[in-house]
Amino acid sequence: MSTNTMGADIENKKNSGYKQDDKKKDDTNLYANINHNGWQAIHVGLEQDGVSIDGIHLWHASSDWESSHESVGLPHPAHPHESLKRFVIYTIKNTNIKFAMTELSNGVYGFYQHMQKTPADDTSYASVQY
Repeated sequence: MSTNTMGADIENKKNSGYKQDDKKKDDTNLYANINHNGWQAIHVGLEQDGVSIDGIHLWHASSDWESSHESVGLPHPAHPHESLKRFVIYTIKNTNIKFAMTELSNGVYGFYQHMQKTPADDTSYASVQY
C-alpha cells in the first residue's frame, strides 16, 4: 500500500466518525449473550491490556489473584460454538470478584466473570471495562 493510499484510508476513518473507543463499545456487545452456568464471557485480549472488573485492572492486580485450584470448561469467548477449553478460576483478594482465565493462544487470553448479584442490590451486576 502506498503512503498516499494509507493516508487516505486514515483520513476516511477520521471523516466517517470512527474512533478507537467505538471498537471497545462493540467488544462489550460481542459477549453480551454468552452465559454458561453463571459464567459471563467478558474479554479476549493481549497480556497486560486494559481489561478490568468493577474498576480493578486485572493485570495490575495479578499479585492479588488467588487461584481456587479449580477449573471450568468454557468455550472461547469469541467463538462459543467451538469445543470447551480449561479456564482456571481465580478470585481477587478482599473483593467479591471471581473470574476464569485461560491463554487461548500465545499471549492472547480469554476471561469470564462469575456473575453474582451484589448484596446491596440484587439486580445489579459487576461492571466490566476495557
